[in-house]
Amino acid sequence: MFGPASKKQQMILESDAQILVIGGAAGSGKSYLLQLMPLFIIDDRNTNCVMFRRTTPQIIGGGGIWDTAKDIYNSLPQEQRPKVREKALEFVFPSGAKVKYQSMQHTKDKLDIQGLISSPSYW
Repeated sequence: MFGPASKKQQMILESDAQILVIGGAAGSGKSYLLQLMPLFIIDDRNTNCVMFRRTTPQIIGGGGIWDTAKDIYNSLPQEQRPKVREKALEFVFPSGAKVKYQSMQHTKDKLDIQGLISSPSYW
C-alpha cells in the first residue's frame, strides 16, 4: 500500500485541482509523490502520462524517478503491474495506460512531444 508521508502530501493527493504547483526542499518527497499520482488513473486505457526531467541522467540516475517508479509499480499486485520498457523509459499497464519519462533540456525539445499526448490524462 502506498500513501502520503505527510499532511502536505495528503493534501496534494486529495486535491481536485486541474493544475497544481508544489515546492519544497530537496529530499522532501516531491518526486516520490509524483510517481504515486498516476496510480489514480492507471485503470483508464486512455491514460498517457509524461513525466519530464531536464536531462535523461536525471531520470535514470541511481535513485532517480525511474528507479522510484519501478520500485512502486513493481510492488503493485501482479495483475496491476505494468510492462517495463527500459529503452523507451515507459511503463504500460494491463489496461493500456502508459506512464512515460522524457527529458526536455532545451526549449526546442518541446517539439519532440508535440502531438504525442492524445488524452487529457497526463501530469
